[in-house]
Amino acid sequence: MIQTTQVVGIQLNQTFKDSLGNCWTYLGQFISSYVPPINVVATRWDGNYFTTIGSIVYSNCSECINGIPTTTSQITINNDGITSGQPDFCGGYSKSETTLKVTNFNSEGNQTITSVDITVQISLEVNDCLGTNNEIIFITIPAGASFVTQNFTSYNLEDCPLDGNCSAVTKTVLSVVSITPSTVTKSPSSQY
Repeated sequence: MIQTTQVVGIQLNQTFKDSLGNCWTYLGQFISSYVPPINVVATRWDGNYFTTIGSIVYSNCSECINGIPTTTSQITINNDGITSGQPDFCGGYSKSETTLKVTNFNSEGNQTITSVDITVQISLEVNDCLGTNNEIIFITIPAGASFVTQNFTSYNLEDCPLDGNCSAVTKTVLSVVSITPSTVTKSPSSQY
């Protein structure tokens, strides 16, 4: 939209909603003979097309479309079940998978859709014929969802690189390493 009057209360690169809920970003003031780039579909308006705008000014289009991330979100990370008896890497059927469920809650404790991606970094303790070490997995609740589930192999028989024999490999949740954005906290009711 190229118009002759500036939108009141909006600064350069700020985003706002019009009265219909559409998001717009103010790109600046240009001379009357301004020719927009070829990939821009421009409409010229004499006066102020945006006679009424929403009361919230956003820092970018993503916040305008998806909402401003809340600082009161809490997530839970819980074991959502174990599936056993799957084919393992040694030709048997001893493999097990654990399903983790990450759920977003608002400040009132109600499961709620998130306006931004929430990523949880989880450390797994891995025990195998080589000893004990850690492995990191990432679980992301995408914007527009309230929860996500993700599987990891919690038990398997695999060839040991030391002797070539089949040996057990177990993985268990050790800890939550981080949550992004950092304003989201882990709920006290979380198993991990």
